[in-house]
Amino acid sequence: FENCSSLTGINIPSGVKYIQDACFDGCVSLTSCVIPDGVEFLGWRIFQGCSALKHVDYPSGIDYIPIGMFEDCVCLSDFTIPDHITSIDSHAFYGCTGLKTIVIPQGAKAGVNAFTLCTGLTKATIPGNWNEIPAGLFAYCSSLSEIVFSSEFKIQTIGSDAFKGTAIKDLSPFSTAGSAKDSAFAECTGLVSLTVPENWDNEGYLYPSNPRTYTGPEYLFAGCTNLKTVSFSEKIHKIGGSWFFNCTSLTEITIPAHISGIFADCFRRCSNLRTVSIMNSDTWFSTSCFSECNAIDTINYAGTVAEWNERNLSSYFDSEHYTVHCTDGEIVK
Repeated sequence: FENCSSLTGINIPSGVKYIQDACFDGCVSLTSCVIPDGVEFLGWRIFQGCSALKHVDYPSGIDYIPIGMFEDCVCLSDFTIPDHITSIDSHAFYGCTGLKTIVIPQGAKAGVNAFTLCTGLTKATIPGNWNEIPAGLFAYCSSLSEIVFSSEFKIQTIGSDAFKGTAIKDLSPFSTAGSAKDSAFAECTGLVSLTVPENWDNEGYLYPSNPRTYTGPEYLFAGCTNLKTVSFSEKIHKIGGSWFFNCTSLTEITIPAHISGIFADCFRRCSNLRTVSIMNSDTWFSTSCFSECNAIDTINYAGTVAEWNERNLSSYFDSEHYTVHCTDGEIVK
C-alpha cells in the first residue's frame, strides 16, 4: 500500500502473519490502523510519513516497535507504548511532533534517535535501570523539560546528543551517572546554572597524569546560550574540548585548583565572558580555549607575574584590553 495517498483507514485481516517493510509508507491520508494480535512480524518503517495517522491498535504478540515504525507521523499524539514492549528500535518515533508525553515501559530498551525531533514532547518517563541512555534519544525535542525515572537511577552513561536541543532545566536528576558523551546536553537553552557531575570528563582515573591528554566527551554543553553559572565537582579534573562553546550568557568562570587541563575551544565564542579566575597556576590550557572571548577584561591568576609571562599566557586571550591580577602584582594590556 506504499504511497496510497487516498487510503484513510484499514483493518488488517486476522489471518495476516507478516507485515513487511514500508507497507503503508507515504499513505498521507491514513488516520487509523488495526493490527490484529495474530501478526507475528512487523517490518521497518511501516507507517513512515503517514502524516495524518492518529490511532494504531498494536498487536499483543509483538514485543518490539520496529525501526522507523512511526517516523514523521506528525499527528500521532496519544500513543501508549504497551507494557509488553521490550524494544523500541531506532527512529521508531522520529519526528512525531504531535506526541506530548511518553512512558517507556520498565522492561523496555530504546534505540538511538528513537524520539528525535518530537518537538511537542514535554514529559518523558524512562526506566532508571538502563546501563546507557541511547545516543540522540530525545535530541531536538525542544519542548521536553521533564524527565521522570520509573525506577531507581542506575544509569551509567548518557549517550551522545541524548538531550541535545531539549528544554531540560536541571542536571541534578542525572548527577550520579558515571559519564556523559559528546553533546549530551548541548543547545539546552533551559539550562541557566549547572554543576558538572563527578567523572563526566571520563578522565578522573588518570589524574594526576599528563594534563594535556584527554579522551573524554566534547561539546558537552555547547550552545547552552542561557547558561549563566557553572561549577565543577571536585572529581572533575579536565574541562573537555568545546564544552562551553558559544555559551553566550556566561559572564564569569572560575577554574578550580583541581582542574589540571582545559582543552581546545572550551569557552570559544563565549562573547559576554568578562572575568576568568584560574585558581591553580599549573593548570594547562589549550591556546584556543578562550578564542573569540573578546569581552574578557579581568583575569585572576593564582601565580606570579613571572609565571604568567614565562607561560606566555597573554597570547591565549583575544581581548584588546584586560588586567591580569597575579599573586605579586598586575599585568595591564
